[in-house]
Amino acid sequence: AIGVSIGHFWGYIPVLMCGAFFNYAFHNWNIVEIMIESLGLGFFGAVVLIIGQWTTNDNNLYTSVLGLMNTLDGVVKISRMKLTFIVGIISTMIAGLGVYKYFVNFLSLLGVFIAPITGILIADFYLCNRKSYDKEGDGGVEGCKYGALASWAIASLGWFTSFGDIVPIPIVCIIVAVLCYCTAEKMSVKQSVAAPEVSAAEE
Repeated sequence: AIGVSIGHFWGYIPVLMCGAFFNYAFHNWNIVEIMIESLGLGFFGAVVLIIGQWTTNDNNLYTSVLGLMNTLDGVVKISRMKLTFIVGIISTMIAGLGVYKYFVNFLSLLGVFIAPITGILIADFYLCNRKSYDKEGDGGVEGCKYGALASWAIASLGWFTSFGDIVPIPIVCIIVAVLCYCTAEKMSVKQSVAAPEVSAAEE
């Protein structure tokens, strides 16, 4: 706790303030251009920027590979070293194409497409299947829950709605996801109840 507090408060805030001062002084948001062109730091500025990016992106690479390893577990057998190398190369190539220009749009899309997942998790845990979480052991669901996928797809359409002027679009997506998932779960329960009745009638 002490190390994080020192690093993020006493260390990081002054860095942000320096960046803000340079931004206002040179009327330029691009710190690379400020350090190399405006301040004339040249090689030293490039080294500082490279080291700064390195300390950030090595953590990004680690978390990305960790998530992919968990996702691909049981699907594709690949060592962590090879996957790290592949992800690093692909990420570097994408960065070289200037994808940072669309970073804000990318974050906006993530806010829309990830928000429905939050709604589905909330609905499944608190409204639909709370008892299954209390059971000891695995208690998981085998296969794919198509109702969850359908709810996610429908809620993601919130990006194209006009509610953003009234309610933030991610909030709209979460609400729609909760409603759709609860409806899908009720329909699946009715089908599971009706199925034994049909089979009994056939017998």
